[in-house]
Amino acid sequence: MKDTKNIATLDFVLLGLTLAILALGVVTIYSATHDGVAGIRALYARQLLFIAMGLGVMTLLLMVDYRTLATFAPALYAGTLIALVAVLLYGRVAGGARRWIDLGPFFFQPSEPTKITLILMLAWYYERFARAPLRLRDLVVASALVAMPALLVLKQPDLGTAGMYILIFAVMTLTVGIERRSLILLAGSAFASIPLFWFKLLHPYQKERIETLFNPEADPLGAGYHTIQAKIAVGSGGWLGKGIFAGTQSRLNFVPEKHTDFIFAVLAEESGFIGSTIFLLLYFALLLRAIDVAASAADRLGALVVVGITAMMALHVFFNVGMTMGIAPVVGLPLPLVSYGGSSLLTSLVGIGLILNIRMRSTSLPSTHLRIR
Repeated sequence: MKDTKNIATLDFVLLGLTLAILALGVVTIYSATHDGVAGIRALYARQLLFIAMGLGVMTLLLMVDYRTLATFAPALYAGTLIALVAVLLYGRVAGGARRWIDLGPFFFQPSEPTKITLILMLAWYYERFARAPLRLRDLVVASALVAMPALLVLKQPDLGTAGMYILIFAVMTLTVGIERRSLILLAGSAFASIPLFWFKLLHPYQKERIETLFNPEADPLGAGYHTIQAKIAVGSGGWLGKGIFAGTQSRLNFVPEKHTDFIFAVLAEESGFIGSTIFLLLYFALLLRAIDVAASAADRLGALVVVGITAMMALHVFFNVGMTMGIAPVVGLPLPLVSYGGSSLLTSLVGIGLILNIRMRSTSLPSTHLRIR
């Protein structure tokens, strides 16, 4: 299974962009927590450990052809479903949610790697059993593949991650292409399910978060607190920022979850508009590079895997930065490669590893140029 002959074709630009964002993330975590209690101060060191683990896994992934990895997609998908069930039965409860499995040295969040296994499973299914444009029966099976993990994650509850599964599915499915009649039926079913989703599946606090998006000042000390404080932090950074370790909003703990969900607020306050723009341009360059890999992939399987991972990264950046700036609901999605957290970081690095893998094995083969139909 080991395959190292294509290592010379490694995409060093994509790897370099990834390492640059990781480095900025560690610095921001250190800045956000350096004057906290001892346990909090050590978070940047744990993040470095997670990065080392993630880069190790990424290196191992490069040694195995992605087509070989894809043959294990059903088993990997089934394994994460079992893990999601285990969370509901035996998981650790924190903040009113049951999302983690206690593994001793750290807590594992199965909903994060499920994003990767779902992408692999959908790509494997579309490659082997569906033809483009997709028919209704193709969509029924694919929708079931998404619905199972999404419903399990909603039970935790975790609206943001469940929504992420659905959006990834939508991007990958539209990339393949859908028959017009099937598209109309699918869109109609989605709109018809909105009342069920709102009245039966959402918890009251989740509804409150969505409503707060349009008027956070209605409850400034409750549901709107996170958004208001994050916006104050972002705005107070001005053009050049207050400097590292000098962000008063984060330093005085006005910004909640400042090393995880709202880490962009810390970065914006300390580096200002210019620093934040440069930081987001790094993400933009990484995503453009990933799109180029999808466009030059050797087969539909590789193109779809890259499209799914790119959608995952782009959506995470949009919603994380958006909720910090008050243009997206607070859904608890981490900033890829930056927010503190082992499960999220490892998932992002595995995704980058798969993109690098597909790039390596596509340079000497005919390109699909995203003609995956």
